[in-house]
Amino acid sequence: MEQWLEYLMSNPTALLVAGIILILIAFFLLKKLIKLAAVLFVIFIAIAIVNYKTFEPKTLMEKIRQDAKEIKEKDREEIKKDLDKYKDKVVKDVKEKVKAPLSR
Repeated sequence: MEQWLEYLMSNPTALLVAGIILILIAFFLLKKLIKLAAVLFVIFIAIAIVNYKTFEPKTLMEKIRQDAKEIKEKDREEIKKDLDKYKDKVVKDVKEKVKAPLSR
C-alpha cells in the first residue's frame, strides 16, 4: 500500500489519473443520490396529495362538527337520564323522611 502511494506521489500522470477516477466515482455517486432524492420527493408529493384528497380540510371540519354535535346530544340525553334517576331517588327519599316524623 505504501509503495503504491509512493508511486502515485512520484508520478504526476498516475496521480492525475487516480484523481480523475476518484472525481468520476464521486460524480456518479452524487448523480445516483440526486436521482434517489428526486424519486423520494415525487413519492412524498404523491402521498401528500393522496392524504389531502382523503382528509380535505372542509370535509374534515364538517365531520368534526358533526361528531361534536352527536357527542353533545348523547351527553344531554345521558345527563337527562341521570337527572331523572336522581330526581326520582331524591323525591322518594324526601317522601320517606317526611312520613317518618308523622308516624311517631
